[in-house]
Amino acid sequence: MKATEKFSLLHATLKDIFKDYNDNSMKTSAYIIIAIGWILTSDTARAFLALQGKQQSLIFFLSLTAVAIIAIIHSIVSFGFYQRSQKKMRMLLKLNEVEAESFDNYQISLSHLVASLAANLFLFAILFVMILALKNI
Repeated sequence: MKATEKFSLLHATLKDIFKDYNDNSMKTSAYIIIAIGWILTSDTARAFLALQGKQQSLIFFLSLTAVAIIAIIHSIVSFGFYQRSQKKMRMLLKLNEVEAESFDNYQISLSHLVASLAANLFLFAILFVMILALKNI
């Protein structure tokens, strides 16, 4: 494969990774906000999660566990996007045709990863605490 073909393929892949990462991050934020809104506005949801008894305790526990597991999975997936982006950047730079700054718009930087993870993990924490608080009502 010629260097120009490698460059085009790597550049397109880097753009796709960046697009998919942002899409994943924004959709996750939206779903968490919807879940938070659902708990805030639905008396039925709050009452269901706050019920006492074995069956409801299991549902309560599973709800908290699901939020924690989804937060962990989201973090792992986000880090995977970051690693793939960094690998493609290294491959592009090995072609010695362009400067790294040429790809800043499509590279997932560490600061970008940390910022989006911090925002989403904060939302996950809010959701977790909201569900946890329902048990004490």
